[in-house]
Amino acid sequence: MPFRHYYARSVSFRASYRLAFGISLVLGAGVAGCPPGSLEDPERFLDGGMGGGSATCPTGYDVPSDLFAKKCVDLCHDDSDPDGALDLKSANPASRLIGVASSDGDCATRLLIDPATPEQSFLIEKLTSKSPQCGDQMPDTLTKATASEIECVRQWVYSLVGSGTDSGAAGSAGAAGSGGATDSGGGG
Repeated sequence: MPFRHYYARSVSFRASYRLAFGISLVLGAGVAGCPPGSLEDPERFLDGGMGGGSATCPTGYDVPSDLFAKKCVDLCHDDSDPDGALDLKSANPASRLIGVASSDGDCATRLLIDPATPEQSFLIEKLTSKSPQCGDQMPDTLTKATASEIECVRQWVYSLVGSGTDSGAAGSAGAAGSGGATDSGGGG
């Protein structure tokens, strides 16, 4: 093999090796700097870093039409064959929630909306707990309820049962929207 040809192949190989080594260093440093895992509390990043850490419910938000109709009805809680025998589509879903026990046998003592202790309502637990007492966290889709949506549900629940024991709900129950307090229906 002529010297020039051997030298050219050798230089080409060394350059490729150096490039591959450099890329692996850069990628290795990037991976080492960002360990795998997930955020403990991703909701705190949804306000763009401008919030004070507590979720608020937008004015005019109506739980039946803005949350139930969009995240709960299509897949599970319609009016024809609702999961857990819970129809959130038909008019006045509050009538099927307030003081109504869970249809899950293991949680039959849990009230969907507990008028005596609203914060203990199974509806709120199902939205907020990653492992509720029974079943799965709701909505059981890729798009879970946001902190703002959960705050709207809390305010809506407190407005329905007329309890002012929660400091945040007493003065802002109207923020859940007029449909939240009077329950104008389940949406589309």
